[in-house]
Amino acid sequence: MSDSVRLSDAEHPTIPLGTSATLPASFAPASSSRGDGVIDAAPAPLAGARYTARKLLGAGGMGEVHLCQDAFLGRDVAMKVMKVQASNGTEGHARFLREARLQGQLEHPSIVPVYDLAANADGQPYFTMKRIGGKTLRDALDELIDAGGALSWKPRGEELSQRKLVALLSQASQAVAFAHARGVVHRDLKPENIMLGEFGEVYVLDWGVAKLGTDGAAPVEVVASDVAHATQAGALIGTPGYMSPEQVRGEVGEVGPASDVYALGCILFEILTGAMAHQGATAQSLLLSTLASPVAQPLVRFPQLEVPPELDAICQRATAANSKERFGSAREFSRQLEEFLDGERDAELRKRSAEEHLVNAAKLLSAVADGGGSEQRERGMQELGRALALDPTNDKALRLVSELVFSDSNALPAEALQELKEVALADRRENSKFAVAGYAAWLLILVFFLFWGTKNTALTLAAVLGVTSLLVYGGWMFTTGNVQPRFMRVAIFANFALLGLTSAFAGPLFAIPGWAAVLAAAFLVSLRATRETKWLLLGLSVASVVVPMVLALTGVMHNPYSFREGALSVRSELLDFDPPIATLLAMTLVTAAQPFAIFVLVGKATDKLVEAERRNHAMAFRLRQLLPAAPKAG
Repeated sequence: MSDSVRLSDAEHPTIPLGTSATLPASFAPASSSRGDGVIDAAPAPLAGARYTARKLLGAGGMGEVHLCQDAFLGRDVAMKVMKVQASNGTEGHARFLREARLQGQLEHPSIVPVYDLAANADGQPYFTMKRIGGKTLRDALDELIDAGGALSWKPRGEELSQRKLVALLSQASQAVAFAHARGVVHRDLKPENIMLGEFGEVYVLDWGVAKLGTDGAAPVEVVASDVAHATQAGALIGTPGYMSPEQVRGEVGEVGPASDVYALGCILFEILTGAMAHQGATAQSLLLSTLASPVAQPLVRFPQLEVPPELDAICQRATAANSKERFGSAREFSRQLEEFLDGERDAELRKRSAEEHLVNAAKLLSAVADGGGSEQRERGMQELGRALALDPTNDKALRLVSELVFSDSNALPAEALQELKEVALADRRENSKFAVAGYAAWLLILVFFLFWGTKNTALTLAAVLGVTSLLVYGGWMFTTGNVQPRFMRVAIFANFALLGLTSAFAGPLFAIPGWAAVLAAAFLVSLRATRETKWLLLGLSVASVVVPMVLALTGVMHNPYSFREGALSVRSELLDFDPPIATLLAMTLVTAAQPFAIFVLVGKATDKLVEAERRNHAMAFRLRQLLPAAPKAG
């Protein structure tokens, strides 16, 4: 209670005081409750004997507050009685009566209602109020700090969570806004003057130094106390550490609703950090801190705490050095807190919903691992996506994504496998275009042989027809996109059969092995060959050399090779190697084309492999930065 401010009679005229009210003799009030919910009837008490003091609740410089029994209504009330030593002169009476009447006219759920104003048998004025239970905001903060040693935004329980205290502060701010609307400025808001009831009630207490309208306390000598939370008297009205800069400077005319907003900002700072907005061991040091660093900045002072940035911004604006830069009213301050709490409540709902989706995702994906179908996988991934969309910071969801992304398993879901097949088909179709170019070059060589001259025109024409057929077939595959395995198998056997036929040019030991390797490599890359296909290509490559050689050695086909005096002679079944220069040039051309074809084919495949490797590595690198590391097995 603040009883240190003296007011003049001119500012606050006294009102006549009578004794306790006398009721009609026929009036029979209830006296008390038996504790079982039944109220006993009792005779009406005698005049002047309405209140019976039970115990002292507190005392200040001007008055004492007693717990009393109201005999008329059978209830407990709080009675504030003016001290005898403080009642000398009209100034003390004026201030006491002003406090009672001012508080009595502020009819708001968060302002303690005044029931009665009178004088006792000794002539001392008193007024009775609703008796409220609970604890002050100061007590709640002390308990919260004691519970963990430091404040944290994460609640340790619904009753003493910071979130709850912010909500209660918003409720108290509405009471302050109501007072402002009635032209009353509290001037001494602090945690000790906010009472938290046992059932969610909030009360703003101690309106003893409130300023009504443009009137204020008469400037008197400052009485500075070394007690940090003591209300100061005189021109500096309020409590150091919660007073606004204009209050500290004694600018009575500048003190208004914005001054109370400043105090609310200081209280918010204390809720968020557990420390006062201004530091100092004495009242004077707290006042100097207010003038030197008026703005309360929770995140600057305590960067290690989990202070929501929205509340940090609210706190800073409420404690702006210039009163015009603060919130326009206590109601606006309260509305900002409510908007944050509404969003925070939405965030809590999103977190709970995310947990539910995550549980569903884990069940579905676990079923897939045990042999479930693609539908369960799809639903599981959708549930996981919803969990992350609702709560992107959910550590469990992020770790599950990490496990799925960085899994060492090579098994692909059916859908992913189908997509990969479609990519392979598109690549195979593109490769068929290059095959057509190769067939065209092959055809030109054979046509050149025809013009050069041939021993076996029918065999040469058969080779020309075969290459022409492959050229047309490759063009058809490219045009229509029919590059499925059954069509590729036709191309494989036709190519190696034609290659074996081409051995009639200079035998199966010349050029044929190199071109067999080119064909095998081309089909390996184009088909993304499986193990069975690899063995097939190897067998056909070897057969394109061995079969013609066996047929030649057994006399079924012409044998182009003969030995004479240690020299190997090659006799072509198709061409006369004459003139020698032309023959050597042709053989050089055919042989040199082999490494060129290998270089183009393998080089193209390597470029794609390197591109895919870089893309996959870049993607994995970004995912590792985005997602937490997947837990190691075992």
